[in-house]
Amino acid sequence: MACQVFKIVHKQSPAYIHDLIKVKSSTYSLRHEHKAEIPYVKTTRYGLKSFQYNGAHIWNSLPNEFRKVEDFATFKRLICIGKHQYADFVLIDLQATLSGCNQVSR
Repeated sequence: MACQVFKIVHKQSPAYIHDLIKVKSSTYSLRHEHKAEIPYVKTTRYGLKSFQYNGAHIWNSLPNEFRKVEDFATFKRLICIGKHQYADFVLIDLQATLSGCNQVSR
């Protein structure tokens, strides 16, 4: 999913999905740049399971060095190298998010 979000952020995906992930822009040099906007969801049943929400959440959980990369091949290499360190964190974080969906009363 991180690779798909990379392609969307860098406009390397089809044009009709460019609006799914929006990156916050700032004129200041901040520690956490290139963060995606987490969309407001109206329903916990479908909204928290959407590509927009999970894609932005996964993108933001990546280290800033990963998000700054401009080349897709380099990004993929970083993901493969860093997956032992970061993929477990992202997976645990995503599982916590999705389990929160199941805990909400219907």
